[in-house]
Amino acid sequence: MLKLLTEHPKDNIRYAAAEALMKVGTPAAIPVLEGRLHVESSRSVRGRIGWALRILRQKAR
Repeated sequence: MLKLLTEHPKDNIRYAAAEALMKVGTPAAIPVLEGRLHVESSRSVRGRIGWALRILRQKAR
């Protein structure tokens, strides 16, 4: 899933990967998501990554 998020050329696939990580990911995904947030070109994907980070950080508490 992390590979799809960081490497797939299509926005919708990266969006779906962020969505899946939000639902089933572990806090271990947080650093990868944070790194991707800063380089992601798609506004919708950045938004989904941000939301995923919020959810994963809550799970980590």
